[in-house]
Amino acid sequence: MPEWQFLKIGDGVPIWRNLEFPVVALEPRQYLVLVSPSRQDSMALGLYPVDATHTRLVWRIHLGPYSWGSPWIFAQLVTDLADFLAVRQNLCGIKARAEGRVPESPKHVYTELLLWMAYFVAILATEIVLLLRKALMRPLLAAAATGLLTAWLVLLQPPLWLTTVGTLASWALLRWAVRADWPKAGKELQPQAG
Repeated sequence: MPEWQFLKIGDGVPIWRNLEFPVVALEPRQYLVLVSPSRQDSMALGLYPVDATHTRLVWRIHLGPYSWGSPWIFAQLVTDLADFLAVRQNLCGIKARAEGRVPESPKHVYTELLLWMAYFVAILATEIVLLLRKALMRPLLAAAATGLLTAWLVLLQPPLWLTTVGTLASWALLRWAVRADWPKAGKELQPQAG
């Protein structure tokens, strides 16, 4: 975009509504570093040559420390999840354009984002089940399996139908973990003989 070709140190880059990060370091065609006004958060984009015809883009985000005692901790965790999903989608779009492909349609992108959100809710719920259940084996196995599924989905970037299968599998693992020490339905309601 022409308006972004002549950034200089001190210029503000919009990150969100009414929020700009100033440029603190810049070398054209090499790197761009932005820091929040509080100086606790930063973002760096770097271009690293791989060979004569390929370049790797690395996007690093560093967020300030968590305030575990804050009533806003849940919002901070959700923001980090949203950053993970948004940055992943942005990098996939940049990669498609750099390779001369058309990026995925908005319908596809939003469907994938919805699946990722459902997937991460299942992961969070599985971790909570792990902390709350008396029997540890099933929740522990379910938590480990959802962690491996996460790595698989992030690193391999499978097609949408496989992401859907992964999300459904995470919910099936959650159900399996929750049912670990539940009594069988109806057994506690049957009158005892004698």
